[in-house]
Amino acid sequence: MRALLALAALTVAVAVHPSSAAAQIEAGQVIDDSVHTPLMHIAVSLQRLVDGTWTVVDSTTTDTRGLFQFKPTEPGVFRVAVLGTAQPRFVGKADTLAADSVNERLFSIPMLRQVAARVYFEFQVEKPVQMADPSRTPAYPPELRANPHVPGEVDAQFVVDVDGSVDMSTVRMLRTTRPEFSEAVRKFLITAHYLPAEVNGRKVRQVVQQAFMFD
Repeated sequence: MRALLALAALTVAVAVHPSSAAAQIEAGQVIDDSVHTPLMHIAVSLQRLVDGTWTVVDSTTTDTRGLFQFKPTEPGVFRVAVLGTAQPRFVGKADTLAADSVNERLFSIPMLRQVAARVYFEFQVEKPVQMADPSRTPAYPPELRANPHVPGEVDAQFVVDVDGSVDMSTVRMLRTTRPEFSEAVRKFLITAHYLPAEVNGRKVRQVVQQAFMFD
Protein backbone atom coordinates (compact mmCIF):
# COMPACT_ATOMS: atom_id res chain seq x y z
CA MET A 1 0.00 0.00 0.00
CA ARG A 2 1.36 3.37 -0.96
CA ALA A 3 2.30 5.49 2.01
CA LEU A 4 0.48 8.72 2.75
CA LEU A 5 3.12 11.27 3.73
CA ALA A 6 2.54 14.71 5.23
CA LEU A 7 4.47 17.60 3.70
CA ALA A 8 6.26 20.18 5.74
CA ALA A 9 4.36 23.34 4.82
CA LEU A 10 6.39 26.57 4.95
CA THR A 11 5.30 30.10 4.28
CA VAL A 12 6.36 31.27 0.83
CA ALA A 13 6.00 34.52 -1.04
CA VAL A 14 3.59 33.93 -3.94
CA ALA A 15 2.29 36.53 -6.35
CA VAL A 16 -1.21 36.70 -4.88
CA HIS A 17 -3.04 39.95 -4.22
CA PRO A 18 -5.91 39.48 -1.72
CA SER A 19 -7.08 43.07 -2.16
CA SER A 20 -8.21 42.27 -5.70
CA ALA A 21 -9.75 38.93 -4.80
CA ALA A 22 -13.45 38.49 -4.15
CA ALA A 23 -12.98 35.32 -2.10
CA GLN A 24 -10.51 33.42 0.07
CA ILE A 25 -7.40 32.01 -1.59
CA GLU A 26 -5.32 28.85 -1.06
CA ALA A 27 -2.08 29.09 -3.03
CA GLY A 28 1.49 27.86 -3.10
CA GLN A 29 4.47 26.54 -4.98
CA VAL A 30 5.67 22.98 -5.62
CA ILE A 31 9.42 22.37 -5.87
CA ASP A 32 11.75 19.37 -6.10
CA ASP A 33 13.51 19.19 -2.75
CA SER A 34 16.58 17.50 -4.23
CA VAL A 35 17.46 20.22 -6.74
CA HIS A 36 15.22 23.02 -5.42
CA THR A 37 13.64 23.76 -8.78
CA PRO A 38 9.93 24.37 -9.52
CA LEU A 39 7.86 21.39 -10.64
CA MET A 40 5.68 22.48 -13.55
CA HIS A 41 2.47 20.87 -14.84
CA ILE A 42 2.09 18.81 -11.63
CA ALA A 43 -1.46 17.87 -10.63
CA VAL A 44 -2.64 19.55 -7.42
CA SER A 45 -6.02 19.25 -5.72
CA LEU A 46 -7.81 21.18 -2.99
CA GLN A 47 -9.56 19.09 -0.35
CA ARG A 48 -12.12 20.31 2.16
CA LEU A 49 -13.01 18.70 5.47
CA VAL A 50 -16.73 17.92 5.39
CA ASP A 51 -18.33 15.92 8.22
CA GLY A 52 -14.97 14.37 9.12
CA THR A 53 -14.14 13.37 5.53
CA TRP A 54 -11.70 15.01 3.13
CA THR A 55 -13.45 15.78 -0.16
CA VAL A 56 -11.80 17.07 -3.35
CA VAL A 57 -13.43 20.39 -4.27
CA ASP A 58 -11.07 21.65 -6.99
CA SER A 59 -8.03 20.61 -9.01
CA THR A 60 -5.44 22.25 -11.23
CA THR A 61 -1.85 21.93 -12.42
CA THR A 62 1.16 24.03 -11.47
CA ASP A 63 2.39 26.63 -13.95
CA THR A 64 5.94 26.98 -15.31
CA ARG A 65 7.06 28.42 -11.96
CA GLY A 66 5.50 25.61 -9.97
CA LEU A 67 2.77 27.93 -8.70
CA PHE A 68 -0.90 27.11 -8.18
CA GLN A 69 -3.93 28.91 -6.79
CA PHE A 70 -7.40 27.92 -5.61
CA LYS A 71 -10.34 30.20 -4.79
CA PRO A 72 -12.86 28.22 -2.72
CA THR A 73 -16.31 29.76 -2.69
CA GLU A 74 -16.59 29.77 1.10
CA PRO A 75 -14.39 29.53 4.22
CA GLY A 76 -13.58 26.20 5.84
CA VAL A 77 -10.85 23.71 6.69
CA PHE A 78 -8.77 22.81 3.65
CA ARG A 79 -5.61 20.99 2.68
CA VAL A 80 -3.65 20.71 -0.56
CA ALA A 81 -2.70 17.34 -2.09
CA VAL A 82 0.09 16.97 -4.62
CA LEU A 83 -0.68 13.85 -6.66
CA GLY A 84 2.41 11.80 -7.42
CA THR A 85 2.66 9.28 -10.24
CA ALA A 86 4.12 5.93 -9.17
CA GLN A 87 4.99 7.76 -5.95
CA PRO A 88 3.28 8.34 -2.61
CA ARG A 89 0.49 10.91 -2.49
CA PHE A 90 1.83 13.96 -0.68
CA VAL A 91 -0.64 15.90 1.43
CA GLY A 92 -0.18 19.22 3.19
CA LYS A 93 -1.35 20.01 6.67
CA ALA A 94 -4.89 21.21 7.33
CA ASP A 95 -5.50 24.97 7.18
CA THR A 96 -8.47 26.93 8.44
CA LEU A 97 -9.25 29.40 5.69
CA ALA A 98 -11.24 32.40 6.92
CA ALA A 99 -13.32 34.68 4.75
CA ASP A 100 -11.25 36.86 2.38
CA SER A 101 -7.99 35.41 3.70
CA VAL A 102 -4.95 34.01 1.89
CA ASN A 103 -2.93 30.89 2.74
CA GLU A 104 0.39 30.45 0.91
CA ARG A 105 2.50 27.29 1.23
CA LEU A 106 5.70 25.84 -0.13
CA PHE A 107 5.52 22.13 -0.98
CA SER A 108 8.92 20.47 -1.22
CA ILE A 109 8.51 17.09 -2.94
CA PRO A 110 11.25 14.43 -3.00
CA MET A 111 11.79 13.04 -6.49
CA LEU A 112 8.21 13.49 -7.62
CA ARG A 113 9.07 12.90 -11.28
CA GLN A 114 10.88 9.68 -12.19
CA VAL A 115 12.85 10.95 -15.13
CA ALA A 116 14.88 7.75 -15.29
CA ALA A 117 11.87 5.44 -15.42
CA ARG A 118 11.50 3.68 -18.78
CA VAL A 119 8.53 4.57 -20.92
CA TYR A 120 7.12 2.02 -23.39
CA PHE A 121 5.18 2.47 -26.61
CA GLU A 122 2.06 0.44 -27.36
CA PHE A 123 3.84 -1.91 -29.77
CA GLN A 124 6.37 -2.77 -27.04
CA VAL A 125 3.91 -3.99 -24.41
CA GLU A 126 1.94 -7.22 -24.10
CA LYS A 127 -1.09 -5.56 -22.52
CA PRO A 128 -1.63 -1.93 -23.61
CA VAL A 129 -3.25 0.80 -21.56
CA GLN A 130 -7.03 0.81 -21.37
CA MET A 131 -9.47 3.26 -19.79
CA ALA A 132 -10.75 2.00 -16.46
CA ASP A 133 -14.16 3.54 -17.11
CA PRO A 134 -14.80 4.21 -20.83
CA SER A 135 -18.05 6.01 -19.97
CA ARG A 136 -16.13 8.85 -18.32
CA THR A 137 -15.47 11.71 -20.73
CA PRO A 138 -14.28 15.33 -20.46
CA ALA A 139 -16.96 17.85 -19.61
CA TYR A 140 -18.15 20.11 -22.40
CA PRO A 141 -16.62 23.60 -21.82
CA PRO A 142 -19.22 25.66 -19.92
CA GLU A 143 -18.11 28.87 -21.66
CA LEU A 144 -19.31 27.39 -24.97
CA ARG A 145 -22.72 26.24 -23.77
CA ALA A 146 -24.28 29.66 -24.33
CA ASN A 147 -23.19 29.69 -27.97
CA PRO A 148 -24.73 27.72 -30.83
CA HIS A 149 -23.74 24.09 -30.68
CA VAL A 150 -20.01 23.75 -31.37
CA PRO A 151 -18.56 20.24 -31.83
CA GLY A 152 -14.91 19.71 -31.14
CA GLU A 153 -12.03 17.26 -31.18
CA VAL A 154 -8.72 16.97 -29.35
CA ASP A 155 -5.88 14.57 -30.05
CA ALA A 156 -3.77 14.27 -26.89
CA GLN A 157 -0.55 12.44 -26.02
CA PHE A 158 0.51 11.54 -22.48
CA VAL A 159 2.14 8.87 -20.34
CA VAL A 160 0.02 6.57 -18.18
CA ASP A 161 1.98 5.55 -15.11
CA VAL A 162 2.11 2.18 -13.36
CA ASP A 163 -0.65 3.22 -10.94
CA GLY A 164 -3.02 4.11 -13.79
CA SER A 165 -2.75 7.88 -13.34
CA VAL A 166 -1.67 10.31 -16.03
CA ASP A 167 1.74 11.93 -15.67
CA MET A 168 0.56 15.52 -16.22
CA SER A 169 4.08 16.72 -16.99
CA THR A 170 3.93 14.65 -20.21
CA VAL A 171 0.57 15.86 -21.55
CA ARG A 172 0.74 17.31 -25.06
CA MET A 173 -2.17 18.49 -27.23
CA LEU A 174 -1.27 17.26 -30.72
CA ARG A 175 -4.34 18.76 -32.38
CA THR A 176 -7.36 20.68 -31.19
CA THR A 177 -10.23 22.55 -32.79
CA ARG A 178 -10.50 25.12 -29.97
CA PRO A 179 -8.38 25.95 -26.89
CA GLU A 180 -11.44 25.49 -24.65
CA PHE A 181 -11.56 21.80 -25.61
CA SER A 182 -7.84 21.39 -24.85
CA GLU A 183 -8.38 22.82 -21.36
CA ALA A 184 -11.35 20.50 -20.80
CA VAL A 185 -9.20 17.48 -21.71
CA ARG A 186 -6.38 18.64 -19.43
CA LYS A 187 -8.78 18.96 -16.48
CA PHE A 188 -10.21 15.52 -17.25
CA LEU A 189 -6.77 13.87 -17.31
CA ILE A 190 -5.92 15.18 -13.83
CA THR A 191 -8.41 12.75 -12.28
CA ALA A 192 -8.64 10.17 -15.08
CA HIS A 193 -7.78 6.55 -14.26
CA TYR A 194 -6.50 3.91 -16.67
CA LEU A 195 -5.60 0.25 -16.48
CA PRO A 196 -1.80 0.39 -16.86
CA ALA A 197 0.20 -1.42 -19.52
CA GLU A 198 1.98 -4.69 -18.68
CA VAL A 199 5.17 -6.41 -19.83
CA ASN A 200 5.83 -9.94 -18.54
CA GLY A 201 3.10 -9.45 -15.97
CA ARG A 202 4.74 -6.26 -14.67
CA LYS A 203 3.02 -2.87 -14.82
CA VAL A 204 4.95 -0.31 -16.88
CA ARG A 205 4.66 3.29 -18.06
CA GLN A 206 3.27 3.70 -21.57
CA VAL A 207 2.87 6.54 -24.05
CA VAL A 208 -0.78 6.94 -25.06
CA GLN A 209 -2.34 8.89 -27.91
CA GLN A 210 -6.07 9.38 -27.44
CA ALA A 211 -8.74 11.28 -29.38
CA PHE A 212 -11.48 13.09 -27.42
CA MET A 213 -14.70 14.09 -29.18
CA PHE A 214 -17.07 16.83 -27.98
CA ASP A 215 -20.60 16.65 -29.32
